Amino acid sequence: LKALRSTGLTLVKDVPAEAEALLKPIARISHLRETNFGRVFDVKSKPQADSAAYTSVNLPPHTDLPTRELQPGVQFLHCLANDATGGESVFVDGFAIGEAMRTEAPEAFRLLTTTPMAFWNRDSRTDYRWSAPILALDAQGAIAEVRFANFLRGPIDAPEEEMAAIYDALRLFQAMTREPRFILERRLRPGDMWAFDNRRVLHARREFDPASGERWLQGAYVD
Repeated sequence: LKALRSTGLTLVKDVPAEAEALLKPIARISHLRETNFGRVFDVKSKPQADSAAYTSVNLPPHTDLPTRELQPGVQFLHCLANDATGGESVFVDGFAIGEAMRTEAPEAFRLLTTTPMAFWNRDSRTDYRWSAPILALDAQGAIAEVRFANFLRGPIDAPEEEMAAIYDALRLFQAMTREPRFILERRLRPGDMWAFDNRRVLHARREFDPASGERWLQGAYVD
């Protein structure tokens, strides 16, 4: 918990590689945040997927459920099997990006802290939408939350004369999520469990080949 508070990310080892084994350490911290994906969700490639997480494609850096008024707080991802080629876990420090933008590109920083971005996610059963800036500031001006998933982003509602600058700021933010200075990349082994601050740390996944072996993670959220 101290690591989560200071860096936003920690790795728990030797969690039994069994279904729902992540619930035992989670129960020592807080209650589960249930969503339309369930109490515990299986991250594996499957047909008729209702989330990009349930495919084998490359997932770009994002926070989970930016379509909600309140994004989940801590996300847990527990590895049960990882024999497939590819599929490395990637984490990006969104707070560090925001602070770098504040210094290196102050106008882009201003736009991303003041321009509401629409995030939408609809499937056959649900329709979630919420609008908020990518970077939220607290009363002292410190970065308090990052909210970003470009594959869930809806149209931008802003004055026409500001649109070019907003897209430039958005493009810069996305480019910075790919800069090595903000990235940690690791391959999970069975029994490893990531725990990370979903309102600070963006996560991503490299593409993997489902024909080369099994890749099965289970996830859950707490606030």
